[in-house]
Amino acid sequence: FIMKKVIYVLPRKPYPPYAGQSKLAFSRAKALKNLGFETELIFICRNSQKVIKKDEKNLKKVFKKITPINLNIIDWLMICFSCIPKTIFLKIPLRCQLVNSPKVIKDFKKIINKDQNDSILHFYSASTYPFWREAELKKKYFVIDMVDSSTLNIKRKLKLSKNLIKKLFWKLEYKLTKSFETNLPNYEFCKKYLCVSKVDLNFFKIRKSPKIQNSFSSSSVGIEINKVIDRGHNFKFNLIFFGSLWYEPNINALNWLIEKVLKKVWLKDKRIKLLIAGSNPPYKLINKCKKYKNNYLNKKPINKLKLINSSKI
Repeated sequence: FIMKKVIYVLPRKPYPPYAGQSKLAFSRAKALKNLGFETELIFICRNSQKVIKKDEKNLKKVFKKITPINLNIIDWLMICFSCIPKTIFLKIPLRCQLVNSPKVIKDFKKIINKDQNDSILHFYSASTYPFWREAELKKKYFVIDMVDSSTLNIKRKLKLSKNLIKKLFWKLEYKLTKSFETNLPNYEFCKKYLCVSKVDLNFFKIRKSPKIQNSFSSSSVGIEINKVIDRGHNFKFNLIFFGSLWYEPNINALNWLIEKVLKKVWLKDKRIKLLIAGSNPPYKLINKCKKYKNNYLNKKPINKLKLINSSKI
């Protein structure tokens, strides 16, 4: 089963490709284009026309065709008002309702109606859930990329959360998400469910339906890892952390890396440096980086942590 055209469906801003889903789609499309495939993009976000106006040139490097679907204030209000009854009565996680606006779904149906049956749709994350059934009804082949397990992410969040109100909210979302991810729909035209790691794959394989279990696999992220020559301490930075800095799991990972790992490493070698790069860092992280700005090695000041806010670049 080989389709020569892949249409990526992203429920978010596609460029710059800093966020996980955007990075995956951009990198995979680039890799497939080099192999001779035709790649297209459908994305859903606020002010989508501004994104096209600003970033179309960069997106066109990997996507032959780019189709935006705009989320306006009316869409957001409709999503907000409809999500509560859908959560309570239909047991649908909030993550699955982020683009669930009648206008957005109508726009999506118009787009796929124009497409010939020579392509496969590549949906990213459970946020595209409202589109899966539409693709099935139109008899369009598609794959569903869960990226990673939201159930496992929320489980980690619950362990670290100290705010009682947040904890109650995430307990409810955890229960709904776990039920959703362990009972994913079985579609005739869905060729595969995907995820990016073996840890997530082992979770998703806990299926009640054997058909769903057999259709799950992990997939390459499409990013080429170049060979790096080891030059010891000639590197300006020995470690680089790159990711969305507003995303709580990334912040938790950074706190663990700094407090539990690097503090022990620095006892043996103060020359080790960490560069943190990403968008919208919280003040706590900014202050933590400032804390390490005036450390000293041989009476010379060294900056063991440096932060680059990519949202201001």
